[in-house]
Amino acid sequence: MLWWERLEARLLAGDGSGAWAVVEAALVAGVSVEDIYTKVLSPAMVSIGDQWARGDLEIYYEHQASAIVGRIMGRLGPRFVGRGRTKGSIVVGAPQGERHGLVVSMVADLLRQRGWEVFDLGADLPAQSFIAAVKNTPDVVAACVSVTSPSARDAACELIAALREASGDAVPIYVGGAAVLSAPDAEELGAHGWASNVDVLVGLLEQG
Repeated sequence: MLWWERLEARLLAGDGSGAWAVVEAALVAGVSVEDIYTKVLSPAMVSIGDQWARGDLEIYYEHQASAIVGRIMGRLGPRFVGRGRTKGSIVVGAPQGERHGLVVSMVADLLRQRGWEVFDLGADLPAQSFIAAVKNTPDVVAACVSVTSPSARDAACELIAALREASGDAVPIYVGGAAVLSAPDAEELGAHGWASNVDVLVGLLEQG
């Protein structure tokens, strides 16, 4: 059984201690903390979300799993702090109506590990508050918008347009998430670029 499958079983059982034990065992076995996020936590949550979407699970299973994973990430988060000078500041968040916040926090931690100062705004944020955060963030080099739910695409489009106008198009805006399927899709939303995963996002950020 793969690590993410072991974790999924504990999440569905509502076993927070068991879920953490799976993560600890994976770390001892040599799985990197980055891979814990991308190859253990993320696929487990995607699988649970897919099962709910198919009608195979009640929604409380997803909420229960999200709460446990949030606690796990709280314990792992300090391991992602980068050392040395930062590459600048990045603001990450999800538009109003988008309630999936774990992916935002995962991206924030992974970018911190790569050397950026990251301001995590979480999920379901009104556009004007997102704009205020970008304006008040020193040395901001980019804003990243996460869109998991197709129903949040319109809000994401409005947010990106408002961010571009407020910054005078001076702050690059990158978009990613399960509801954004391609670079043309991201362009349709008004973003400067599409990040299919964190490595792609890092490449976009380093290109400027």
